[in-house]
Amino acid sequence: MPTVSGPGRASPRLLRTTFRGRLARTACPARPIRFRSRQRAMGIAAAAAGENHPYNSPHSSLAAPPQCSPRSLLGMTEPDAIPWPLVLAIVVTHNGRPWLPGCLKSLALQSYPALEVVVVDNASEDRELVPGLVERLLPTASVMHFGRNVGFGAAANRALEVSPDARRAEYYLFIHDDVALNRDCVGLLVASALETEAGVVGGKGLSWDEPEVLLEVGMSADEFGYPVSGLEEGEIDQGQHDVRRDVLFVTSACILVSRATVERGGSWDPAYFLFGEDLDLCIRARMLGFPVVVAPKAYFYHAVAMATGRRDGPPEESIRYFTRRNRLRTIAKNTSTTRVPLLVALYTGVLCAEMVLLAALRRFSEIPPYLRAYGWFLRTLPDVARRRRAIQRRRKVSDRRVRRYMVRDLPRARIFLERRLLQWGEETVRLSAKTFAHLTPGAIAARFGRWTRSASVLSSLAIAFVLLIAARHVLLGGPVGAGTLWPFPVEIHRLLSDYFARWREIGLGTTGAPSPALPLFWLVAIASFGNAAIAQKLLVGLLLALGLFGINRFVKRRTTSVAARIVAVSVYALAPVMRLTMVTGDLGALALYAATPYLLEMALRMLGPAPGAAPPGAPGGGVRPAVPASSDALSRQAMRLGLLSAIVVALAPSALVAIVVLWLVAGFRALRERPSSAGAPRRLAWLLGSSAIAALLLIPWSLEALQPHGAILGPLFAGPGGGNALRPLWSPVTFAHALLLAPGVSAFAGLAAVAIVGGALLVVSTSRRREVRLLASVIVVFGLWAGLVAKGWLPAPVVSPALWFVPPLVALAACAGYLVAGLAQDLPRHAAGLRHTVGAGTAILSAAAVLGGWVPMLASWSAPPPSAVTGTGPEAAALAAVQGSATGDNQFRVLWLGKRFVDALRPGLRPDRTVPYLVTGPDGLSLLDAA
Repeated sequence: MPTVSGPGRASPRLLRTTFRGRLARTACPARPIRFRSRQRAMGIAAAAAGENHPYNSPHSSLAAPPQCSPRSLLGMTEPDAIPWPLVLAIVVTHNGRPWLPGCLKSLALQSYPALEVVVVDNASEDRELVPGLVERLLPTASVMHFGRNVGFGAAANRALEVSPDARRAEYYLFIHDDVALNRDCVGLLVASALETEAGVVGGKGLSWDEPEVLLEVGMSADEFGYPVSGLEEGEIDQGQHDVRRDVLFVTSACILVSRATVERGGSWDPAYFLFGEDLDLCIRARMLGFPVVVAPKAYFYHAVAMATGRRDGPPEESIRYFTRRNRLRTIAKNTSTTRVPLLVALYTGVLCAEMVLLAALRRFSEIPPYLRAYGWFLRTLPDVARRRRAIQRRRKVSDRRVRRYMVRDLPRARIFLERRLLQWGEETVRLSAKTFAHLTPGAIAARFGRWTRSASVLSSLAIAFVLLIAARHVLLGGPVGAGTLWPFPVEIHRLLSDYFARWREIGLGTTGAPSPALPLFWLVAIASFGNAAIAQKLLVGLLLALGLFGINRFVKRRTTSVAARIVAVSVYALAPVMRLTMVTGDLGALALYAATPYLLEMALRMLGPAPGAAPPGAPGGGVRPAVPASSDALSRQAMRLGLLSAIVVALAPSALVAIVVLWLVAGFRALRERPSSAGAPRRLAWLLGSSAIAALLLIPWSLEALQPHGAILGPLFAGPGGGNALRPLWSPVTFAHALLLAPGVSAFAGLAAVAIVGGALLVVSTSRRREVRLLASVIVVFGLWAGLVAKGWLPAPVVSPALWFVPPLVALAACAGYLVAGLAQDLPRHAAGLRHTVGAGTAILSAAAVLGGWVPMLASWSAPPPSAVTGTGPEAAALAAVQGSATGDNQFRVLWLGKRFVDALRPGLRPDRTVPYLVTGPDGLSLLDAA
């Protein structure tokens, strides 16, 4: 580069005059002609000698830089020399073969004379590419090489440390390798910096392939660091943004930073490996009092290679990880002391809300990066604190002044919703086309023909018919007001409005957190078109159908035997536990009944290679999803498990205890089966962590429910045998009935459980036997605990025995499926012997116990006894009389005195009060009173 000499440094006014005057006389235009049409620009490209495009873009006709020097461009001779501030340009490249030649050519053609260049090769795959290009296109530049990719900021920092020109330079120009500068870009950036005394200056970014399209003219962001360009997608450059102005930040694609800014506020933060380092640098400059300016007259072309997929970049989950962690770091470092706790807490809430929304959209694979990002932020807090102290000590500008350049709304939410609505629209069109294809007369006739020939479909219809007849009082009768199955309120909208209300008219009134079940009840009510009676039947029917489909799915993934699935579904639908659930009107047990097959299936996959899986290629092994192995896969599975558990706990609070006990039994049994497995404890930890995730998803309600007398842990602290409140529910269950999973039936019927489990252990293959032993452990542990509660030796783990018996019922139904699968698939592969004889005997005994003990009891599924004051029992007349005598708009409460009015299943109500009472609404208890 030419050496410039002369006294002093040029004044800002002199420099501006020079660029405005002498650049106008250059043979090369200071700015290319703009075209609205891309085709027109391509047509005139040859005549314009390629000056309207990047130097190696598809539209450029330049094969090599034109032979003209910077001084001839300026129209200068040696006597005219001016002491230009030295600019050190640092180009960071990584696998930039398609764009680096254009970048180097643009630097070689710069009209600014005092420019030195350092090219940093950030671990490109071709180590010879960068030195060769620099030697051919920009021989005066220096070259550095890194053995591994250290990120843009760390690479640029290292160049500043080792370059001798860094100590002499007044400004540092940082450039990406997919950027080509306009000929006068550097000079105009320096002129703007001198005129405004800015610490950071950026230019106008145009598309590399479509030079008429704007990419950036300065940037803004919200308080959480979400970037906003202020441009419409594909916006054409017509000079509408060509006014120099202050902005929040400019991107690192092409950014001029003064040496004074670097000396006072530091250079790039090397912890920002990708994304967000430019926002952090510019905010620090503003905090120190240096303006951040965009000079649109200085423009450059940017290929945006990584974002457009032309350069290999991180996968999308890594992008989400880097952006979230870097925004947390920027907030923690650069926010004032008074506001940093609030902003960090708010952004944490935003991350949690995003995870909940992703879970609701079933995009579970996108959740782990959020957890890893927050974990990284917590690990780096000491470094954040050190850097924060350094920058806050030198701070001159308040947060209020920095926030002037931020956007006021939440663009993240708006953009997310816009993209999601567009995606939902596309998915709706595809789903509609697929649905209409299945609804054609030919498709319907073909499907109906397959159903009539399918044994599984016909048997499912038969089981559903039998269950409908047995549970006719609940499914076909009037509204039920028993146990926890209370009527839906007449005013359906209150299910949602009460959830968001600060004051709830429950009991004597409360400001406590509302039950998370209320929105779920509201959705069911909406599906029933606001009919309260239909809503209750729909809720019960939906829970029953989900449970039966779940156990069918559970067995189908373990065996191809259709008979095994039919038997498992029959046991799950008609067992005595199901009778107890329907007779007592236990909504919580129904919720757990619907979800446990899915919960157990996911849990067994989380615990490692499925112990019951047949060897690859073996007949009859069923089809199962892949077993999660990596931490990301385990975390995704834990999130799914936590979300489903949260839904169950919302409907049945004390079910969380049953779920945790189920995980412990299954986990420790799996550890015993594989004691040498190093990853088994980690898998068990993830499994237990899913219950913690469920509790977190239900905050703030779960904070109250987890108290000793709350809805979740209250039964455990009620005393041995359930205490005075729950003893009436548990005392009818005997020790033998609990062990045999046969509450309310004869001892002969209880032999079915023993015969099913024993037969399954005997007839299945070795690989399947491991899972049968696990299922048998669940039956024994749950049955033994229930029996000891019935004897008054242990506290009740949950509110009702029906709720507690659901997990062992799932295990029993699965064992029944294994018994049939073993008889049909495993035993025939062995020579006839004692196993065949005993196995057949246990199967016959199981069938006899079911037919002789369970089936006769189907007719005894009586109507649930109405609970006090639900409007469905004897008190309905009293409620009608009270309503008839009331005046006004019926906004009143009813006080009921007497022990008989206190429902034992009602959480928080204690029958042992000196003066027992109950307060209800005008219609009695309803689902609005759910705690």
